[in-house]
Amino acid sequence: MSDWKDKLKKFANAQGIKVEEPSKASQAPRFGRKLVRQTTKIEFNHNPKFNRTATAPYNFVPLNEKVITVQPFNRFDSYDTTHAKTGYIVCEIEAITPLYIRGTRGAEQYPEVKTTETSAFFSPGGEPRLPGSSLRGMVRNLVEIFTWSRLTTDLSRHYYYRGMADKSKLRDEYQSHMSSYDRKTKSSIYEMNAGYLAKVGTRYRITPAQTIASKQFHQILEDERKQKTPGEPKGRFTCYEFFRDAENYIVISGPMPKKKRDWVIYPPDQNATKIWIPEDDIRNYRLDENRQAVNLIAELDNDSQQVFPCFYVNWVDRLNNKRVSFGHTAMFRLAYQQSLQDLLPAAMNTFDAPDMAEAIFGAISKAGIQAGRVYFEDGILSESPAPEVSPAIPEILSSPKPTTFQHYLVQASDAVRELYHYNSAETFLRGHKLYWHRERKWQAEDVKLDRGKFEKFLAETGQSLDMELLQVDDEKIKISNFPSREQSLKDLVFAFVRKQKKEAQYTVIEALPPRTKFTAKIRFENLTKTELGALLFALVLPASCYHKIGMGKPLGLGSVKITSKLYLSERRERYASLRAEWADEGAPESSEIEVLKAEFEQEIIRQLEESERPATNQLWDTYRLKQLQKVLDWQNTETNGWDNKTRYLEIPRAVPGQDKPANEYKDRLVLPIPEKVAPAR
Repeated sequence: MSDWKDKLKKFANAQGIKVEEPSKASQAPRFGRKLVRQTTKIEFNHNPKFNRTATAPYNFVPLNEKVITVQPFNRFDSYDTTHAKTGYIVCEIEAITPLYIRGTRGAEQYPEVKTTETSAFFSPGGEPRLPGSSLRGMVRNLVEIFTWSRLTTDLSRHYYYRGMADKSKLRDEYQSHMSSYDRKTKSSIYEMNAGYLAKVGTRYRITPAQTIASKQFHQILEDERKQKTPGEPKGRFTCYEFFRDAENYIVISGPMPKKKRDWVIYPPDQNATKIWIPEDDIRNYRLDENRQAVNLIAELDNDSQQVFPCFYVNWVDRLNNKRVSFGHTAMFRLAYQQSLQDLLPAAMNTFDAPDMAEAIFGAISKAGIQAGRVYFEDGILSESPAPEVSPAIPEILSSPKPTTFQHYLVQASDAVRELYHYNSAETFLRGHKLYWHRERKWQAEDVKLDRGKFEKFLAETGQSLDMELLQVDDEKIKISNFPSREQSLKDLVFAFVRKQKKEAQYTVIEALPPRTKFTAKIRFENLTKTELGALLFALVLPASCYHKIGMGKPLGLGSVKITSKLYLSERRERYASLRAEWADEGAPESSEIEVLKAEFEQEIIRQLEESERPATNQLWDTYRLKQLQKVLDWQNTETNGWDNKTRYLEIPRAVPGQDKPANEYKDRLVLPIPEKVAPAR
């Protein structure tokens, strides 16, 4: 306790006055600083010279600081044949690399498998198809970029972090909200609270723990804890166990290097005000895919009678709403105070009118309800029969990790201690994320299986395998050069992986080969010439630029070439003949495509800020679209070392001249802009 508190207590005692410190549960949230963005427009260096650069199979098209809006469309009961167009676009889609979109099946066909997903390509009716929904998502993403529209993603989301040993300022940020060290007393000062998490009806709440000597919890040495909790833990979680010791609860957070202590939480304070967790915080907790520990909310959903001891902090968001972050151990993963929406330019958060992407595709937003006027049909195989495919196991792909903020946020410096994170008020999101084209071997060369689970699978299915032919240790079975192994072995591994599903690192896919072709239709009604031009601009790319669709994009799958033909409808002729509704409405409008694209292009350039307008008067020569063209250019795959320049960072990564492998993520290497990755043309 500080000197002034000691003096105050002594003075109070001399006067016969009892002084008590307020409990942590009753104090105002110490984590609750209100965030206000420092600026609405930030001038960033478009050509930064970073020395500590990262590699990744993806990159970003920078966000537009201006949003181009349009007048809402309210003419669904009539057709403007003079200024608006109705018709369809026929798209011939050819796979340049293997192509894969996962299919589904009826659960009744495979009762032993918990999921309705299948390794086969999406094939309703038994024939591969390219889902219209996949085409729609791909095209809309590009239309948003071309039309300077708003970024559409889950903008209300808050990411989580745990920066105890981070090299960047994130460590200071985490410690400022969770703990600090008092050099005078040589002890840690904890900012978090402790309590008990429960589910009540459809909501979740925390009952604060009792406050004893100004604390709700304390630490206990592991050796002392083991004396109080002899034997093996009775719980189900390797990273979270708790026991009742008299009235207190002992929480064990799992093994950790140099760990010497566990946590003791005092009993629930039934007289304290219960803390109801906002639905947004429950949703964000569920979406935290980087959490590798126990999911307390999922456990309560499975058994609402459970009560879990937990730790939590109160905080306040940008709009002054009360929020709660919580976890199973004292140093839990903490929610960033800023949502993705807080990291957008000011224009992105203004909803006075719909943007062009919303006008074309439809939206329910703060600008109102806007019905879409484009309709995407499934792509049908252009040739019959369907190409033969074989099951394969691709390289292991982890889920995207946007918490790698040195990639996903605009950085002004590559110095570790100067990096911006999601609580920084000086930065923005990088922009639209797209994957590079890659032509490479994408199947896993070596497959490592859990020995215990695989041997159990063999026993259950009555299969046998000569383990002497494989590399086996106490925990793993390694199958080297897996794509070249005998088919019987591969079939056995495929069956095992399919059954394991989410418990396994691997998956089985049946990708269509290159040169597979589909034909798809995009129908549109009452699009203005500018809107139709935008749609065509997203479909008809510059020479050597291809689209990306489907799964496995980081591995190189999903590169496709699209050739488009435009058919315009003549309303009078369409309704004068029944046949015209089902037949091609005349010859394709080949010349009209370039006319409409040019009209759209000039309209966008006209509305751009003077500083953004290209000297060539070509939209592709704007800074943003130059970066996009770099990412879409297939010729990059011909560059020497391209696969290495577009790989994921690795843990560990062998470094020439060093005995110890490097952890490339730990050093927070910064992702350069596309033109710094792709070669100049």
